[in-house]
Amino acid sequence: MTEGNFYSQTKRELFDCLSTRDSGLTDKEAADRLERSGPNKLSQKKRVSPLEIYLSQFKSILILILIAAAAFTYAVYFFGGKERTDLIEASLILAIILMITILGFVQEYRAERSIEALKNLLAFKAAVIRDGKEHEIDTVELVPGDLVILEEGLKVPADIRLIEVSSLHANEASLTGESIPIEKVDISIAGSLQIADQKIWFFQAP
Repeated sequence: MTEGNFYSQTKRELFDCLSTRDSGLTDKEAADRLERSGPNKLSQKKRVSPLEIYLSQFKSILILILIAAAAFTYAVYFFGGKERTDLIEASLILAIILMITILGFVQEYRAERSIEALKNLLAFKAAVIRDGKEHEIDTVELVPGDLVILEEGLKVPADIRLIEVSSLHANEASLTGESIPIEKVDISIAGSLQIADQKIWFFQAP
């Protein structure tokens, strides 16, 4: 949630750096930090409009070839012998182009809406300590300095430095490619370390 080699700091140094304590932040402190740092959520790409989705169908090589074929056939009709078969062939090609682009649009539009629905389903809660008491809040409301409680099976809600651990292992395959769960510790680690070696640190799950 903030930058820095927090994995190399002691608990006291970490608390001093983040201006927090064992009892956690107060509600006022959390509200002030949320206003300053913004919500705890991954950046999202701009939502694609239906028109953009439809126009993107014309980037297909097949569609471009069909458009060129239709244009050539129309040119033969208007500048050639004006055979009725040429006009029919050109119209059929245009009908095929329309059918393919509409079908592609419907499939891609449904996929975009399905992804949006899945993102909403993935919204989850986080347990934090504030004013010495445990509270359940939306993960987007987490702020730097919050004390987060993690339990077995939970998804990591933010970038987190571990300060108290008991037999904790984490699946970091999406970050490091390591298929075996990694053991996590709660002691500071010195040196400049790669993500896979920062065993006292959790990165927000993508």
